Amino acid sequence: MLNISDNKVIIEESDYEAFEVVTNPYKIRAFAMWLLALIGILILVLFLPWTQNIQIEGKVTSLRPQERPQTIHAIIPGSIQEWYVEEGDTVKQGDTLVRLAEVKGPYFDDNYQARLNEQLYNKKEAALAYREKIRALLAQKQALERGRELKLSQAQNKIRQKGFKVVSDSGKLVAAEKNLEIAQNLYDNTKTLYDQQLKSLAQLQEKQQKLQEKEAKLIALENQYEITQNELVNARIKLSSIKVEYIDKISKVQTYIFSSKSDLNKIEAEVSKLSSKLNATKIRQGYLYVTASQDGYITKALKMGIGETVKSGTPIVSIMPQNHQLAAELYVDPVDLPLISKDHQVRLIFDGWPTFVLSGWPDVSYGTFAGEIVAVDNMISSNGKYRILVSPLIDVNEKNLRGLVKTEKSENNKDDKAWPIQLRIGSGCKGMALLNDVPVWQEIWRQLNGFPQDFYDRYKPHPYEHHKRQKQKKKAK
Repeated sequence: MLNISDNKVIIEESDYEAFEVVTNPYKIRAFAMWLLALIGILILVLFLPWTQNIQIEGKVTSLRPQERPQTIHAIIPGSIQEWYVEEGDTVKQGDTLVRLAEVKGPYFDDNYQARLNEQLYNKKEAALAYREKIRALLAQKQALERGRELKLSQAQNKIRQKGFKVVSDSGKLVAAEKNLEIAQNLYDNTKTLYDQQLKSLAQLQEKQQKLQEKEAKLIALENQYEITQNELVNARIKLSSIKVEYIDKISKVQTYIFSSKSDLNKIEAEVSKLSSKLNATKIRQGYLYVTASQDGYITKALKMGIGETVKSGTPIVSIMPQNHQLAAELYVDPVDLPLISKDHQVRLIFDGWPTFVLSGWPDVSYGTFAGEIVAVDNMISSNGKYRILVSPLIDVNEKNLRGLVKTEKSENNKDDKAWPIQLRIGSGCKGMALLNDVPVWQEIWRQLNGFPQDFYDRYKPHPYEHHKRQKQKKKAK
C-alpha cells in the first residue's frame, strides 16, 4: 500500500460481487429507494400517537383493611397449654386456636371468683345497712324539725300571752296612778277643810286610809308589771334557747347522715371495684382461649411449643381471611404523583402471567389487566414514595365495567379480562398509569429535553375532569 515493495498486487474486480454491486447503477438506485422508504416510514412513525405513562411497581393486597393478612395476639399474659390448629388449617370465626393457662398469682386460686362473689355480697349488705341507717337518721331529723316547729310555736304563743299581760298590767298601773292622784287630791282637800274646821277628823282619817290603800295597790301593780316584763323576757330567752337546742340536735343528726353517706359512698365504690374485678375475671377466663377473628386459614404459627410463656399483646398466629377483594398496592415517585388522581385508569402486569407490553400503545399490549385508582396517600412512605391503591376495573362476578366515568379509553376496556382468580396477596405486580396521547416525535423530544410528561397539556383539564364538566353542563341544560 505504501509502494515500498516491488511486488505488485493485481485485483480483478470481476472476481468480487461487491464491486459489481457498487458499480452497477441499477442496484444503487434500488438501494436509495429502500433507504428513502425506510426514512419515510420512520417519519410516519414519528407522527403516530403515543400514550404517555408512568411506570410503577408494587404488590397485590386486599382492598379492605379487615381482609388483609393479620396476626392474632394474646390479650392476656399466659402459658401455652394446647394447640387446636395447624398451619394451613381453615378456620371459622370464633374457632379456638390456642388455649392458655394463667401465670399471675391471684388467678391460681380455683375459688377466686366465688371469693369475689362472697366479698361482693358482704359489701352490698353493708351498703344496704348504711342506707337503712341514713333512712332512720333522715326520719329522726324530720321528727326533730317537727318538734322544733311545735316548741317554737308554743314559745311564740307564750311570748304573745306575756305581751298581752304586760299591756294589761301597764293599763292597770296607769289606772292605779290616776286613782292615787285622785285620792291624794281628796286627802289634800279634806285636810284643808279640816284645818278650817269644816271637816271632821274622822273624815280626814277616812281619806288618809283610802290614800294609803291606793299607794299600796300602785306598789303591788308596779311589782306585778315588772314581774310580767321579766316573764316576757324569759319567754323570749326560752324561744332563743329552743332554737339553739334544736339547731344543735339537728346538726348532730345531719353530721351522722353525712358520715353515713360518706361511708356508704366508700362501700359503693368498693362494690363497684369488686363488680368490675369480678366481671374482668369472668372476661379474662374467656381470653384464655385465643379464637379466630374471622373466616380464613392459618398461615404461620408465630409461637411454638407447649408451656411457652407469652406476654399481653404477643402475636401468636397469623391468619389469612378467606373472603377478600383484591387490589394492587403501588408506589409512585413524588415527581409523578401530581399527574395521577383518584379514578385514574391503570394497566397492571402480574408476576407469573405472560405479558407483551408496548408502553406507548396500550391497545396492542397483551396480558395486561385494567384497574382504577381508588385511594392516594398524602403521606410519603418509608421507601420515599407515595402509596396508591388500585382496584379492578372489571368486576370478577359480573364481568363488566364498574368504573363510574365512561370515556373513550374505558369503553375500550370492555374487552379486557377480569383479574386472575389465582392471584394471591403479596405477589408482585407492575402498573402503567396512562396519561395524555402525544405524537411519537413529541415524546422523543420531551425525553431528550427532560420535560415532565404532562408539560404540554398542563393547562388543559384532565380527561376525566373534562368529561365530568361536560356531563354537568348537559345536566344543567
